[in-house]
Amino acid sequence: MRLRTTIALLFVSVVLGLILAATNPGNVSDDARTTQAGTVLMPFSPEKVDRLEITHGKDHTVLIKRQGFWFLSEPEADRADPDAMKSLLDMLSHLAIRDVLSAQESSVGSDLAATKIGLEGDDAITVLIQESGVSPSSENGKHRIVIGKPSPLENTVYATREGDVSSDLKLPHVVMGNPRRFLENAVSTLRDQHLILIPPDAIVHIGLRLPGGEIEAVRQILPRPSNWRVTRPIQSRADLDVMDRLISGITSLRIDKVINSKALEIPAAGSPLPPGSAVIEMRLQGIDQPLSITLIPTPTPDGEPTPAAGAGASLAATVSDRPATYLVQSDLLATLPAEPKGYRDSHLARIPSSLIRQIGIKSREDPDVNLQASPGQEGMIWSSHRNGQMELADQARVNHLIDAINEEKIIDFASDSPSQMGQYGLNPPALTVTLGLAQPVPGDPKAPPKIVPYTLLLGSTNESTLFANFSGEPFIYALSPAFRSQIPTHPLKWRNLKVLNFNRSSLIQIRRDQPGQEGSLLELNYDYRSDTWSGTQGGKPLGDLLDTAIANRIAELTGSLTATDWLTALTGAYQALAQPSMVLTLKTKEYDKAAKATREVDKEFKFATAGGGYYYGIETGSPDVFLLPGEAYRELLTPIFKTHD
Repeated sequence: MRLRTTIALLFVSVVLGLILAATNPGNVSDDARTTQAGTVLMPFSPEKVDRLEITHGKDHTVLIKRQGFWFLSEPEADRADPDAMKSLLDMLSHLAIRDVLSAQESSVGSDLAATKIGLEGDDAITVLIQESGVSPSSENGKHRIVIGKPSPLENTVYATREGDVSSDLKLPHVVMGNPRRFLENAVSTLRDQHLILIPPDAIVHIGLRLPGGEIEAVRQILPRPSNWRVTRPIQSRADLDVMDRLISGITSLRIDKVINSKALEIPAAGSPLPPGSAVIEMRLQGIDQPLSITLIPTPTPDGEPTPAAGAGASLAATVSDRPATYLVQSDLLATLPAEPKGYRDSHLARIPSSLIRQIGIKSREDPDVNLQASPGQEGMIWSSHRNGQMELADQARVNHLIDAINEEKIIDFASDSPSQMGQYGLNPPALTVTLGLAQPVPGDPKAPPKIVPYTLLLGSTNESTLFANFSGEPFIYALSPAFRSQIPTHPLKWRNLKVLNFNRSSLIQIRRDQPGQEGSLLELNYDYRSDTWSGTQGGKPLGDLLDTAIANRIAELTGSLTATDWLTALTGAYQALAQPSMVLTLKTKEYDKAAKATREVDKEFKFATAGGGYYYGIETGSPDVFLLPGEAYRELLTPIFKTHD
């Protein structure tokens, strides 16, 4: 029994051996089998590579790495695309094996012969990879691979090794990945498609030559950043939006292809530029050598230059650090100002509000306005000097003025000559606004800042014009006449809009009367200690009819009574207030510093209809008239009685 079993097992093993031999023609070695199932065909470290040679038919491309950057060396010199090179080397170093073809499978005449799968002949692409520090005569540190056609498996190609490697690696392999997309047209694919490759934030100088003139602009990055300034043909602030558009447009230019420069007339340095052209010179922080770009329209088939407008505008481009002439598609030149003045800042000013400590306004009609800023817990607190006293200023109006000066758009740069001030109504000016700017004392950070005046002059030649100049500067700007209304010239206009402001703990009584209406006199007495109200209406005690919620609301309104404006046209207001529609009297406790004692103070306010949903208001004994919204007026007149369901 045991003998029969042994004979049967021997027979089975012989049959299996014959089957395996039949399914493995060419007898692939065990070493070759171990290269399958995920093994990388050509392992190497991409960061160590400094030379790449690509041969595809008659085309031979050489790339070398210098100082960490890849460059095309043959058949032409140019900059290589760093992202494309990284992707190519990463792919070549990770060609995972999916299958190995035996010598019999890939023999001459078979469907998988080397010529048919692209490992020989015109379809074959040979890549030589050389690591840094390798001698040209040495094979150490060199890797050769032949890339064939794509295989039937998705995202795979045929490939084989060459050179000093084992015979198993020289067999045809099916590998994951398809580097042919980088290798078939290596020069065009691996060429850096960015016309220039510089960080925009490192640009500190731009020289721009246009058919309409030349301009230079500079900025500072170190030690302290500063905004762009135009330095030629005049000295002024630069338009930051235009500069951003220029820089982003330059750094985003992409190469379509290399073109024949012999068909173009590249303007020589200093020669006139054809329409739609530009020469741009840039300097980077810490680099002395400038980078120069020339952009000119490319001719159409009939010989005329294409207009530099629209997203499809074709431009020929040359760069000082690259050898060829390139075709780019860009509307950059069409979107940029054609003349130097278009690069000047179109805003009237760029003054940080944090530097402003004083504001002075002088006009021909009204008393001078003097505003002072002092530090507070929540920032600067502005005060107005009026009638010999300091009073709290309207913070919102101060902020609005500063914003108006900084945001006002210049309609035109009227003149760059201070000798023409009189022609524009600026000598003398009709209105001046002087900003006192805080300037730190050099070398003494603890010293109070020095206040430096910066004066805006405004004038006009007729009602439809307004011109501006900053004292000491040559530039005269044309502004919208509406800007004049942004600057209140009367000191009263700068008074804080809080008419009343008291704490509930100081309140004693609120009296409300509507003259001419019998029984309208309301007296509300308040006890802060018990937080209770009592009162009379028309001389009769209110008792339980008094609605404390309404009383609290009236007290809240009067304690923070806020106007919408202070009025300087007073004749009509005084006439209306001579017959008031409501009189409001407040009795409060105030501490008298001189007497060092608390005393009772009465404040009386009269109100009258102003029209348009507003009411005039005035404090008895004061000449100042304010405007109160109708909603606030009606709330002050809310009936005090409880309502019953």
